[in-house]
Amino acid sequence: MNAAEIFIVVMSLLGLTSLLSLLCGSQRILAGVLNFIGILLASVGMLSLAVRALVYGPVQFSFGTVRVLGLNSQLAFSIDALGAVFIAVITVLSTASSLYSIRYLTHYTHEDPRRYYFPFPLFVGGMLAVVACSDWFWFLVFWEVMTLASYFLVMFENVEQENLSAGFIYFFMTQMTSMGLMLGVILVGHWAGSTSFTAMPGLFHSLALNSPLGLNVLLFLFFIAFATKAGMYPLGVWLPLAHPAAPASVSALLSGVMIKLGVYGLLRIFVWQLPMGSAMKHWGVLIATFGVVSMLMGTLRALGEHDCKRLLAQHSIGQMGYMLLGLGLGMALMQSNPLFAIVALVGCLYHVINHACFKSLLFFNSGAILYRTGTRDLDSLGGLMKMMPVSAACAIVGSLSIAGTPPFNGFASKWLLYQSAIFGSPKMPLYLFYGVIAIFIGTVTLASFVKYLGTAYLGTLPDRFANQPKGCPFSMECVESSLAAACILLGVAPGAVVAVLLNALRPVVEAANLTSTAGALTALPWAGISLQWNGRTSAAVAPTIVLCGLALCVGIGYWIHNAVSVSSRRAEIWNCGELVADERIRYRASSFYQPFKKMFSPVYRKVKLPAISVPNAVIRAFDFDRWIYYPISTAFSRLSVGCSRLHNGVPQMYLLWQVLGCALSIGLVFWLMGGVK
Repeated sequence: MNAAEIFIVVMSLLGLTSLLSLLCGSQRILAGVLNFIGILLASVGMLSLAVRALVYGPVQFSFGTVRVLGLNSQLAFSIDALGAVFIAVITVLSTASSLYSIRYLTHYTHEDPRRYYFPFPLFVGGMLAVVACSDWFWFLVFWEVMTLASYFLVMFENVEQENLSAGFIYFFMTQMTSMGLMLGVILVGHWAGSTSFTAMPGLFHSLALNSPLGLNVLLFLFFIAFATKAGMYPLGVWLPLAHPAAPASVSALLSGVMIKLGVYGLLRIFVWQLPMGSAMKHWGVLIATFGVVSMLMGTLRALGEHDCKRLLAQHSIGQMGYMLLGLGLGMALMQSNPLFAIVALVGCLYHVINHACFKSLLFFNSGAILYRTGTRDLDSLGGLMKMMPVSAACAIVGSLSIAGTPPFNGFASKWLLYQSAIFGSPKMPLYLFYGVIAIFIGTVTLASFVKYLGTAYLGTLPDRFANQPKGCPFSMECVESSLAAACILLGVAPGAVVAVLLNALRPVVEAANLTSTAGALTALPWAGISLQWNGRTSAAVAPTIVLCGLALCVGIGYWIHNAVSVSSRRAEIWNCGELVADERIRYRASSFYQPFKKMFSPVYRKVKLPAISVPNAVIRAFDFDRWIYYPISTAFSRLSVGCSRLHNGVPQMYLLWQVLGCALSIGLVFWLMGGVK
């Protein structure tokens, strides 16, 4: 099969999976299994195209030219190495989420599973089509499919008013910015004469010479649209609302995959299609600045959360800041220091992969907590390690990974970002300052997940959970364990990942003629990576050695522990001689880091918008129901009543209507054929 046929089969399979879910009725397990099989087969097909693109070069195919709204658009697809990286992330996590959903969705006993399994494959298909598409008009079409399907998934639990409000804000924010994307696509179509990706570099070059204002307006429209989807602060206000409202399996895809497509769009516009020049540098500084702000605000606000899913959602904003920092530094340094520009872009893409792994793992972990305990409130949890040992171990791996602790995967990508920020431009203190903030936020992230682990899994188990069954269903623990293993593997052996990402960045290197970056990042024999600068190794990281050192320390500690023959005993908590229930003396999540939160109190302050009084005349003018919908519906109702009187039960009357209808149809056909003048 050629690439076009494989793509058609993949999309047809996802559409068929979506339709079959409607036939399953209330059979949750059956619908989940069908959903998993369909997405697994579709993922295998798309992965085959991604591998082909990585090994043999871009995979391109087209289904012809379509002229819509005066735009010369082509339903064309091109999967290059960059698209292949994102396809791999989408397919792996979509398959994991569908497997996780089989048993996880059974605890939603009052919800219709068809409202989940019908839009789920469409959501996956929309994301895959966005990454594969090479025409901005059809990119926008698939972008809307992805957004609309994700909206229905966010609104799966539509009984609570809080979820309805979260769904509305998510839909409103994304659709408002999609209008900017739509306007940008229309401008591209009219200015360049085509909406193809290949027309963008020439258009940008022409605008840079003849209309810098037009260039910046166009870049601004694309930036706002993609930055909102990426969850950049302050445009990512929908993230802490939509993630808790959605099921954990959907939250894992929203945070682990969908918001990365905002980064994909920014990469396509600002790195792949925008020529080198002052515009790239200035926009790079702006994007890096927004990245640092997102890093600060998202992570600091996470310290004040005690709903485990809201905490993770706030961290999504913070971690997206790292990716935006890498993207911005790569753009800003492209002319002055191309070597560290490539290092920054590799770090950005590496963190895209790493964040997809550990953030999906943590959302699946929060889903396991909700599945077994029925609550997301960290203040009411504790001691779950005894009840959920596998999930506890996976939570530890995910927490250390997101905090950037070696030798886990988060450290490898953040290390590259630190290198580019601190050493990329010694004469530019701003970048050094950004690097210091990034390191500081890593420690704040670790503190936040100390709270998450300590309040959820450590301490004493509440009495109300004493009779709960241990662990979670195998499919859920299998997904968590696999992602935890991926976090360790991506951290221990970063050399292979860096090689793939350098291959993905080859078009950027060649377009800018950056031959000096060849061999700058190389894999070390012990699975680490080294950074070559001016022919010398300026920095290196070897996570395998770190892992061996940690294993040695643990072994020595275990030997010392066993060498001391002192028996231990379990005792009650000493409360100065007073008998107090464990629930009363539990150290709760809301009590963590109170001095720190007081110091940064403006970060946690909620802004209450003033109420706006609207004149009645304006309300009546915009009351479309009153002066458009109601008159039309009333007229239609009267017409229906009049038509109903024709049904008088007389057979001859019905026969007369048939004859008149047949004569009218024949006359209409002759008129259309030109037979009647």
